[in-house]
Amino acid sequence: MESIIYVGMDVHKDSYSICCYKADEDRFYYEKKVNAESKRVLKYLESVNKEFGEDCLLMCGYEAGPTGFGLYRDLIKAGYICVVIAPTSLKHSSNHKIKNDKVDARFLAKTLFTKDYSSVHVTTEHEEAIKEYCRMRLSLKKELTRAKLVLQSFLLRHCKQ
Repeated sequence: MESIIYVGMDVHKDSYSICCYKADEDRFYYEKKVNAESKRVLKYLESVNKEFGEDCLLMCGYEAGPTGFGLYRDLIKAGYICVVIAPTSLKHSSNHKIKNDKVDARFLAKTLFTKDYSSVHVTTEHEEAIKEYCRMRLSLKKELTRAKLVLQSFLLRHCKQ
């Protein structure tokens, strides 16, 4: 029978903290901090696959955030199962006082096992490009409006009627 290894990843701009959780042993394995690159995560997952054998299934997950969905797309493309977890759906216990990357990666790995989360809808690259364009356009419109107000105020103060 195929065993499932749950891989929690605490994702940041500069680094990823990764941790494997094996539910049948209730044990964490291979806790590691790597540079924030998909190829580093893929290399990590390959080494985990070699260690546990080809009959194990790796289920990866990380919390949605400002880093986007690039890691998700790369993992899916490489053939791994991955979910992006909605941060609002995570239920931290009352004794969750210590907060660091290692603890968060462990928490995410165990949350994947308990399925006590909601996943977010991952947009396609095309949809993401449209969103980015709309955000940029809105931002430029706000800047233009502000520049017009500044110019009108200047002209009002300095022009004689």
